[in-house]
Amino acid sequence: MPANGHVLYAVKLSTINTGGNFSSYNALLGFYSAVAGHRSFMLFAGAMAGLHGDIVTLDGDVPPEYKEMAASHPEPLALRRRGLVLEPGIRVFLYPVNIHTVPLGLYGGLGYDLYFNSHWKLGYYSNDHGKFGHFRGRGKPEDQRRVSEYGIFYSAGISFRIHLH
Repeated sequence: MPANGHVLYAVKLSTINTGGNFSSYNALLGFYSAVAGHRSFMLFAGAMAGLHGDIVTLDGDVPPEYKEMAASHPEPLALRRRGLVLEPGIRVFLYPVNIHTVPLGLYGGLGYDLYFNSHWKLGYYSNDHGKFGHFRGRGKPEDQRRVSEYGIFYSAGISFRIHLH
């Protein structure tokens, strides 16, 4: 974000990995415009858009519909989906402290997540070239529906501004 600007550009990369059978990721780009501003306070409104994905590894017990496929591959089966995510929201920056010429303060965000996911795909990750990065899809399972998720998000942190001129 430009230090004295009225526009905020954002990049958000996040991931969840349970270390077991579930992983999820988000990759978003955003644009926010200043709604109110002062030297020590700024309020921005805007949105982010990007890609969301989930992977569920089916270790051990698999549903009866998947048993034949699970027996034909040495790798565990997995369910995977990817889709669009939109994130309208507000961002607030409060700078109550100045250390020399660097304002130091707090950051907060509030918004609404809209995940538009595609159908789940059933398959497995092959060990091509020594890494499990190649998903081999085997179709869309009949027992899994297209899913969209919605929810409120919030964030908070520490912020500082550096004037580059």
